[in-house]
Amino acid sequence: MTIPNISTVGKWLDIDDDLYHPPMLIRIAQKHGMELSPEQEELTRRGETLELDVAANRALIALTDDAEKYMNSVAPDGYRFGWFRDEFMFWPDAWWEIDRPDQ
Repeated sequence: MTIPNISTVGKWLDIDDDLYHPPMLIRIAQKHGMELSPEQEELTRRGETLELDVAANRALIALTDDAEKYMNSVAPDGYRFGWFRDEFMFWPDAWWEIDRPDQ
């Protein structure tokens, strides 16, 4: 997986990639400076191999939320990350504020 530069506006993860997104997003955040505990690293590794029970999957989703928050903490002013139609996007704030009836 090629990890985009923080200045790359647009789609970063796409549901059509047929990959499990939580560990991918965690790895992106890690590449941009997010630190993981050994337990979080192991959880992410298990997520990459889909070796998760229900409780571990819930923990991985919570860690993914933390990764999204981290990415927003390092985003340039006026830009933010978020999910839109099963894609992880990086757009200017104004793009996120558009009212889309089909969201």
